[in-house]
Amino acid sequence: IDEEQARLRAALLKLVDAHAARERKVLTDSLARGASTATWTHEGFELRRALADTFRNGFKESSERLLGFNARLIPELFKLLQTVVPAPQIPVPQQHGLSIPVPASLPLSRMLVLDLDRSRWQAFWNRSASAEQAGAKIEALIKAEFSQVADELAASAARTFHDFATTTIGWALGACRNIQQALQRRLDRLMQEDGVQDGLTTRFDERITAQAQRLKDTEALTQYLEYLARDVEQIFRPGGPPR
Repeated sequence: IDEEQARLRAALLKLVDAHAARERKVLTDSLARGASTATWTHEGFELRRALADTFRNGFKESSERLLGFNARLIPELFKLLQTVVPAPQIPVPQQHGLSIPVPASLPLSRMLVLDLDRSRWQAFWNRSASAEQAGAKIEALIKAEFSQVADELAASAARTFHDFATTTIGWALGACRNIQQALQRRLDRLMQEDGVQDGLTTRFDERITAQAQRLKDTEALTQYLEYLARDVEQIFRPGGPPR
């Protein structure tokens, strides 16, 4: 999930940087030809639409990779479960038609400093600034405003992926508990039978202990991931702590 979030964020920031550089060149060239900043405003619709498309396509690609991993994990775990529990009392998540819904692109609908009307843009510029200074100023402003939007979009994708992963991990832990309990019942039966050797019992005990520790470690990691997901949501929530 971290890798997918980073990949999506990088794609969004690349769009922002390219748009900012293009706007800088347009403004610089216009001013060099004698145009006035009083007639210039930023039109962000094109960038918002490009970010929305990239976000939607990138999210779908990330979803396919995560679903592919899930599609490999769940059947193998259930196959193992069936070998020790003939009729496991745990429903199998349906793989066919499974999808992760694309979250709403709410950050793209938020008003930004760049969404100024023409009269306020006139007050924005320093009349003594050169064409290069004005171009650098608008490039920096576009990056500052839309980089935050890109971060929020990537964070919303990560939260959606974490919700999906929490459900998947919950099923996997349930399957692991069933496997552990079935192995424990088998061990109990073996220990009740005559002729069970001490060495065999010791090896079974060691295997059960090791499996119990692995399950405990997995549950602790799951809880940590849930805490981390909540922390990430707090960090990227509007008005939350700075990064």
